[in-house]
Amino acid sequence: MSVHIASETAAVNRQPRRALRTVAVCTVLTLALAGCYKRSVLQQSEGHINTPAAAPSVADVPAPARTSNFVPAPKPAVKAPTYTVVVSEVPVKELLFALARDTKQNIDIHPGLQGLVSLNAINETLPGILDRISKQVNMRFKIDGQTVIVSPDTPYMKTYKVNYVNMTRETTSEIGVTGQIQGGSSSGGGAGGGAGGGSNKNASSTIVKTVSNNNFWDTLRDNVRAILTSTRNQNMTAEQRAERAEAVRAQREERLQQAEAVARAGQGAPQLFNSVFGAQTGAAAAPTANDILNDIVVNAVAGTVSVQATEKQHALIQQHIDSITQVAQRQVLIEATIAEVTLSDAYQGGIDWSRLASSGGLNLTQTLTTGVANAFSSGALTIGYTNSTSQIGNISTSIKLLQQFGNTRVLSSPKLMALNNQTALLKIVDNIVYFNIDATTTTAANVGTNTTFTTTALTIPIGMVMSMTPQVNDNGQ
Repeated sequence: MSVHIASETAAVNRQPRRALRTVAVCTVLTLALAGCYKRSVLQQSEGHINTPAAAPSVADVPAPARTSNFVPAPKPAVKAPTYTVVVSEVPVKELLFALARDTKQNIDIHPGLQGLVSLNAINETLPGILDRISKQVNMRFKIDGQTVIVSPDTPYMKTYKVNYVNMTRETTSEIGVTGQIQGGSSSGGGAGGGAGGGSNKNASSTIVKTVSNNNFWDTLRDNVRAILTSTRNQNMTAEQRAERAEAVRAQREERLQQAEAVARAGQGAPQLFNSVFGAQTGAAAAPTANDILNDIVVNAVAGTVSVQATEKQHALIQQHIDSITQVAQRQVLIEATIAEVTLSDAYQGGIDWSRLASSGGLNLTQTLTTGVANAFSSGALTIGYTNSTSQIGNISTSIKLLQQFGNTRVLSSPKLMALNNQTALLKIVDNIVYFNIDATTTTAANVGTNTTFTTTALTIPIGMVMSMTPQVNDNGQ
């Protein structure tokens, strides 16, 4: 048994030696191969571990910030050139050509421009001189760059913009006070058994009625028509007086010649004259109201007013429109607070009769009329006061008002915007509902009595209704 074990042990020891020999041979071969291989060197990037240092920047310190002026510095205005003109009864065309030559301006003059000018202008601008000339002759001018356009002041169409609502308001308020005293009745009887009765009444009433109409567009049309009518009559009287006189004289001569021509007709001369020449009218007739009405076109929807008028008339119309729109567009803000006070039982007001002592001089006297005095032991009630020791004004009565009136609560705090000179209505009420019952009774032969009730619901406002018409002047007051 021991030999066998030994032999197995020897066999086991021989196997590791072979394995070690094999490992050693493999190691030698690996080293030999490693000695023949050439290893490459890896290049590292510049910023692999350390970042490159930044180059120092060199810059100037910026200038301090300055706030810009919101309003630029004022610059002296260029003074307009002025001229001196002294003329006496010079034709307007010659004067305008001389002005254009001296002022080095181009000028266009309408061939129909006529009139004489007398002017003494010292150190005035060209527009000022032209404006003064236009007040002496029928002329209007327009400066377009270096060109002055002059023409007769004939009517032309111009449209004005009027910003106002298309609305017409009519306000009517009525306040009345009525008093009535019921008089006694009288009756009488006669032998025939007739009787009559009557009553005397003493009644009085006062009614205050206020009517306010606001029709802006119709009023504006009437105002513009009145301006055109008055200025046209004035212009015809001042500027066309000689022409109208000459036209009237020529018309009279023509009528005389016509009358002489038909005078040979004998008794039929008047009829012949009227039938032939009666329909003819003068050459210088004044403009009628229809002609002026056609020169005004008012469009309330678009808010425009177109007028056919001269330059002077347009200046008056523009001034009038600016004035009325400035006044009509003013508004008033009305703020109100409506409070309700429920009086408590502690509130007292009146005469404190307890302050009148028996020796204060108060006495009561009553006298009844005949027929009624028999039913009473004393007369009708009268009140008098006598006190010889009292000073003037020292009357033994007092009125006591308590500070505690009751519960107060605010019902409404309305704000109302009203236009100038237009009535605004402020209403704070509580509508109380009540019913009116009407009973109708009918009687039928076979049905009997039938009663029909008709109920109508009615309301009555309890509160305050106030109308206000504000008026604001140019100072806002």
